[in-house]
Amino acid sequence: MTSGVISGLFSGLSFRALARAMGRVPTEELTAKESASTLFRFFRSKHVRDLKLIFASALFVLALHLFVVFCLGLGSAVHNYFSLSAAAGIIERLFTAAGAFLSFFITYVGPALPVYGVIVGWAYQTASSRLGIVDLFACEISTLCRVGTIFDIGKGYVDSYDAGPRPVRASAASDKFVSQEEYFPVFDNNSRDLQLLEASVVNNITEFYTYMKAMRDSLRKLAEVPAQPAAPGVAAAAATGEADPWHGAMVNVIYLLYLGYESARKAVNDLIEFQPARAERSIVILLTELKCYAFLRKHFKADDLRRKRLELREAGYRRDIRKLYREVKASSGHSDELWVQARETLPVLVLRYNEALGDDLEANLSD
Repeated sequence: MTSGVISGLFSGLSFRALARAMGRVPTEELTAKESASTLFRFFRSKHVRDLKLIFASALFVLALHLFVVFCLGLGSAVHNYFSLSAAAGIIERLFTAAGAFLSFFITYVGPALPVYGVIVGWAYQTASSRLGIVDLFACEISTLCRVGTIFDIGKGYVDSYDAGPRPVRASAASDKFVSQEEYFPVFDNNSRDLQLLEASVVNNITEFYTYMKAMRDSLRKLAEVPAQPAAPGVAAAAATGEADPWHGAMVNVIYLLYLGYESARKAVNDLIEFQPARAERSIVILLTELKCYAFLRKHFKADDLRRKRLELREAGYRRDIRKLYREVKASSGHSDELWVQARETLPVLVLRYNEALGDDLEANLSD
């Protein structure tokens, strides 16, 4: 029994689909399938604006070319029509004029059409490749952050700091942190393609990978710091007035993790344009980012430059998270899987926001 779905060369292509892709409907009303389509993204994505300009310029010059050739061809046809002798009949004159027009038109349009076709095809193919790079980096960054949030590594590191180093065991030499896995295959193999993207996007992507690699180096250094048999970190720090080497190394790990997740959130906001996916992944990243932010603000002293830099971010968090909260709440009528996931995770984000900023997000939403 057939399903009624027609497949073939032109399946899924229609003037209606082209009109929707070119902007007949708002981006917010596109389906997940349409938002992932290269055709729709070619006409709507901010990452290929320069290619859209080339595409539109080629079509404009083509239209102008056709208009000029048509006018000159029409003039040539009229000239041929009246240049015949009076003995020629009207039919003969019309055929001669039509022949002259077609000959002129084909001579000056025929060779130009392949040139315009190559320009349009190149623009579309280049846009497809660029969007593929965007998707690769968005997927790798968001997946790495999702893994960290699944294991709640931000809370884990904060709890480890409060608990202090574990007692030294005879097998401690085998517990050294050794990371030989390649966690950044997309960046390692496609970093040269970043030059195709805008500077602000490249900055956030590069910052994320730099901070995460630095965090791995900090974890290695943390494993090399001799464990102190003293009391847990908070008490030890209070007794000495400053953190011991192990706690200092752990703070560096948490700080680099925070900076990495902050850059990841900015990169995801730049790279992902489908609103449900952007909202869901931003929430996942913020869960870890805010946990680290809450710890670091309390840990650094008031005269510490890092504390001051962290406090400068507060206004941005209030603005961005409130906007994100409203977007997710406004999606209550949508059944898209990503919106459902975002709504289910939103209460946890509210708790992390309240903890980090000492505020009640839902009570002060209109401020």
